Amino acid sequence: MIHRRGENAANWLQQIELLLTGTALQADLENEFQALTETMNAVATENQYFRELRTILRVLQARLEEITS
Repeated sequence: MIHRRGENAANWLQQIELLLTGTALQADLENEFQALTETMNAVATENQYFRELRTILRVLQARLEEITS
């Protein structure tokens, strides 16, 4: 995502392509996000520590949403 955002910004400055929104970038990288999700799910199946980290992340994200809404 970081690489694609930089590439898009450089291309926009050179007037090669439009500056994409975060949502448009995610759509542009949909296949990569799907592959990442599948890999993370496979790791979570095999690794207890990773599962615990994912749970902690979900709790923190929920708390952040709660305090910023």
